Amino acid sequence: MKQQARFKRPNGRKRFKEIAIRTFTILSSLGAFGVIVATAYSFLISDTKLVYEKPYGRSYVFSLINDSPADIIVEKFKISYPDQPVIAKTTKDIYAQSKDGGLVMPGGNISTIPIIEFHELDGETISARDTHKFRLPPLNSRDYLQLEAAIFEITYEVTPKNKLLSYLDKTLKFVALRNEEESLRYIVVDNYWILTRSKSPYEAIRIACRDNDMLSRGDLCTR
Repeated sequence: MKQQARFKRPNGRKRFKEIAIRTFTILSSLGAFGVIVATAYSFLISDTKLVYEKPYGRSYVFSLINDSPADIIVEKFKISYPDQPVIAKTTKDIYAQSKDGGLVMPGGNISTIPIIEFHELDGETISARDTHKFRLPPLNSRDYLQLEAAIFEITYEVTPKNKLLSYLDKTLKFVALRNEEESLRYIVVDNYWILTRSKSPYEAIRIACRDNDMLSRGDLCTR
C-alpha cells in the first residue's frame, strides 16, 4: 500500500516575514541600492508630526508635517471621544421649554459631536518636506454650548507613496520595528489643545492648569 502524501498548508504570515526580512537585508547590503536605502532610512526615522495651530471660530486649525524625503499617503485619520463626564457651559442666554415635567433645550437635549465625523484626510497625499494645514469641525453641534474641558484622541496612519518605500515601511511594521499608527490624546481647555496622558478630564485639567500660566488664570483653573 502506497503511503499517501501529506500536504501542509503554507504559513503565509511566516513566509511573508521571511521574504520581507531577506529583501530588507539584501537592499541594505547592495551598494547599487545605497541611495534608495538611505532615502528609506531617512523616511523611516522622520515620523509625521501633528501640530495644533489655533482656533478658527468654532473650528480648529491643525498641521500635518511631512519631514521625510518621500511623498506620503494618509491611510487613516480618526478622532474619538472617549466616555467621560461632560464639562460645558452656555455662551449666550437661551430659553428652555418645559415639557413633561422637564426642560428641553433649544434643538433638543441631545447634541452631536461633529469633530469625530471628520474623515477628509483619509487618502490625502502630502508631498515630501511639506506641511498640510487643515481645519477640524466644532466639538459640538450647538453654537450656544461650549465644552469647557474634554478629552479627544487622534489616531492616524501614513505610508510612503513610493512602492518600494511602502514595502519597506510595511516590512518594518510587520516585524514590530515601527508603529503601525500614531495615537495622541489631548485635553481641550478654552479652545486650546494640550497633549496629555491622563484619561480623566479632571486630572488632565489639574495638570494643564499647573503647567500652563495662561490656563492657570482662567475660570476653570481657579474654581
